[in-house]
Amino acid sequence: MDRPTITIAEIGSALYGPSWQSKLAATLNVADRTVRRWAAGKGVPRDIELVLAQLLKAHAKYLRGIAKDLEDARLPNKKGNGILDISFTPQKRRPVFDETETP
Repeated sequence: MDRPTITIAEIGSALYGPSWQSKLAATLNVADRTVRRWAAGKGVPRDIELVLAQLLKAHAKYLRGIAKDLEDARLPNKKGNGILDISFTPQKRRPVFDETETP
């Protein structure tokens, strides 16, 4: 089975939202134009995947900490019956929200 291709645009959007190019450029200390060129598939450095993986891991660790704090506080969802269960569909890489009770 082939591994799905993940683009710099997908990674940038996941990290920084819609205005990801400028923010990713600032994080990597490169020009916005450089990031736009990489997003177009031009002049992408060999080690950028490792750098982006490190950024994603750091961001994930930060988000796990926030999630743990929320779980520890047991904040209810809008219906007041638990915490929102959020999962991602691998095909679309978009969140799927399901309001369910957590054990």
